[in-house]
Amino acid sequence: MVIQHGGRPEELRAAREECAEELGGEPTAPLADDAELSKFYDLQVEAYECLVANGYSPAPPSTREAFVASYYAGESWFAHQPAVPEGAPIPDTVCPQPMLADIEW
Repeated sequence: MVIQHGGRPEELRAAREECAEELGGEPTAPLADDAELSKFYDLQVEAYECLVANGYSPAPPSTREAFVASYYAGESWFAHQPAVPEGAPIPDTVCPQPMLADIEW
């Protein structure tokens, strides 16, 4: 199904709602549990180490416990955060940003 919306936010929102109604809603996935977030922390630390090895200065890792506890509040540490809040964004071309989908069991 193709919907032309003209680019205005309210039209895009209406088109998205129409698609969701037509197709049965947006897919949902369960939230990651603490074990998954712990593994995700490991991936973030690996990315941090890669960034440091390639001359970048990201913010140092938090503890695993702090990462897991603050993840859903949007306050977790991430490897690609600059060391200072006003720092330039760290590119993910050399060391890709991990994603939850990257977790291997």
